[in-house]
Amino acid sequence: MRCSCCGYSCSLVTRRLCHIQPSYQTKSILFSTRITLCRCLTPIAVKHERNGGQALFYLIFINYNNKSIVREAQPLLASVVVIHLVSLFTLSAVTKLISIKLFVQSVQQFQLLPKRLAILFGGCIPLIELIGASLLLYHHSRLYGILVIIVLLTLFSYAVRSVLRTGKQISCSCYGRLLEAEVDRFTGGKIIYLFILVGFVAVMHSYVLLEITVPAVITGTGLTILFLFSQKMWFIYKENMARLGK
Repeated sequence: MRCSCCGYSCSLVTRRLCHIQPSYQTKSILFSTRITLCRCLTPIAVKHERNGGQALFYLIFINYNNKSIVREAQPLLASVVVIHLVSLFTLSAVTKLISIKLFVQSVQQFQLLPKRLAILFGGCIPLIELIGASLLLYHHSRLYGILVIIVLLTLFSYAVRSVLRTGKQISCSCYGRLLEAEVDRFTGGKIIYLFILVGFVAVMHSYVLLEITVPAVITGTGLTILFLFSQKMWFIYKENMARLGK
């Protein structure tokens, strides 16, 4: 099926930037120069290939008259996940910094590091979280942000696993005084959930242009609120079960 405007395939077409037929102009996210696009097609992704030593950038377009909703859902979903991660780690970092003494004390309770190293590590974690969240916001630095978050989650996983193995009961000041929580299997489940989200962003980043839009901000922030609400509900559930068991 051919586009009546430009003759390209209607469902999905890929063209070199310099080969796109002119109809109207739009600003490219990755390039400082203006590129020309067919009026009936909308850019949804970027594809990068290498031909010998030459780097080639492609834009992938979709016609809104043919399966546009399915195609457009990919970058929107990825943007929502990015906002969710950014808002969650930013909130986590800010609440830790506000109650930094409490958080450092909780790090010392793990007894995985000498006292001085535990204090230093506890003081650095909120700053590293802020750096990781900031890097996730921008396309050119997002991969670095992903690496920072993965390192943090790996360290958290090791700490949680050590606690679960020993059976200790340690309070988790992941959100300072904002939320009460303990290190338990639910904490491990949250880490797995975050690993999945970070992996999704890493995969989508390689071929989808992520745009920070109002719907993405609202939805991503809403997911963060639900995430915190689930933690609160879990803590209340554990308290009630403990009372019933007495």
